[in-house]
Amino acid sequence: MKSQIMGFLELIILLAGAPFLAASQSENQTDLVMCDGVIFHDVYYDKELLFTELGRPYNLVMHKFSGMLFFSHTIQNGTQVDFGIRACHLEKKSCREVQGVPGGYAVAYDAGNDDIYFGGHDGIYKYNFLTKSAEFFAEEGKSIWGLFVRRNFYYIEYPTQKLFVYQDDSFVQVAEAINIEVDHFFVSKHIDKVAEIDQAFGMTFDDKDHVIYSDKDTIYRLNPSKYSGLCFNAIINLEDRENGALKKTLKTAVRTRALPEIACNRLKIGDNWYDRDTLWANIGRPYNLNVHRSSNSLFFSYSLPETYADVDFQLAYFNIDTREYQTIAGIRGGCSVAIDQMNDEIYLGGSDGIYKYNMLTKLADFYKEKGKNIWSLFYKKNLFYISYPDQKLHIEYDGKFATVKEFENFEIDYFHFTGKEEL
Repeated sequence: MKSQIMGFLELIILLAGAPFLAASQSENQTDLVMCDGVIFHDVYYDKELLFTELGRPYNLVMHKFSGMLFFSHTIQNGTQVDFGIRACHLEKKSCREVQGVPGGYAVAYDAGNDDIYFGGHDGIYKYNFLTKSAEFFAEEGKSIWGLFVRRNFYYIEYPTQKLFVYQDDSFVQVAEAINIEVDHFFVSKHIDKVAEIDQAFGMTFDDKDHVIYSDKDTIYRLNPSKYSGLCFNAIINLEDRENGALKKTLKTAVRTRALPEIACNRLKIGDNWYDRDTLWANIGRPYNLNVHRSSNSLFFSYSLPETYADVDFQLAYFNIDTREYQTIAGIRGGCSVAIDQMNDEIYLGGSDGIYKYNMLTKLADFYKEKGKNIWSLFYKKNLFYISYPDQKLHIEYDGKFATVKEFENFEIDYFHFTGKEEL
């Protein structure tokens, strides 16, 4: 059984089951505050119970555009313990089982194509948001231990624990891992320990980037706390340590100044604090931010959910002086921006080529690379772009684009020059 060899995430709640009491001093009285939340990345958060009475919920995947949380959990199948996939709406607090995935154990999200995949006893399935059911995708008869999507689609087979990758419309074994049994697989630039949570089974983030995690029978969300500093000090106070370990005490009273009535909406960069001014709110994941200096206009891309099964991208601009803003029409899948400040040229990239923005007409005119899917644009003396999905770097030279020879054998995700003109 998978449950016999399933590993747990090494995350731990500080003093689980032993909440702290802290004293918040107001003008005429001292109020006791229950500090039973979680310290995550050196910040204390209140803990919100989302769903409970579950069987080891894990492989948590948040679909932010629909507000649905997908996860696997143990279920009773006759006299045997099996696995199933459940979908829960965070705001409605409603859940239902996803039908059609026998032994549903693995969950993965392809953010680029907005697809949810499930793995079970007999293959890989894809979720249909319209029918709210799972449809068979690939690997019939294979028992799927784990799924992972990042540019490529991977799965781990059970019980052989072999790692496979999706290439040319079929799955093949990863050559570098042929002689290795793989339990967990992911791709990351670095790994940091950010929290200590006892018996954590899964973790993900909601549409506001709040942490969602699960223990053996409950799913929680971490919310910002107005007593964050107070509770953090109550838990981590050096006076409550003995030989480097926290006291197992039920009550810790801390007196502190009354919390400010107005929230501190500021941001620290380096050694300086800055006030934050909201320019444009309620848009999906704005990125590739570039300021056109002569007009003081901000150009950027953001995700645009046309349906729950198809996510596209949109370009927009915002004039910082006049507060005028507008989406930029005419670029399908617009997701990249680069600006030649010297020549006052604004380049925009989409799924069918590169465009130039006309500041007078406020329209985008086609420029070059018809039919090419543009992953990223960058300008420094020359115009560069990264094509998708092959992730090749191209440079404009003598009016034409060519692959950068030094990177012909590399897949490039990001590209820029440093101030010293180093790659």
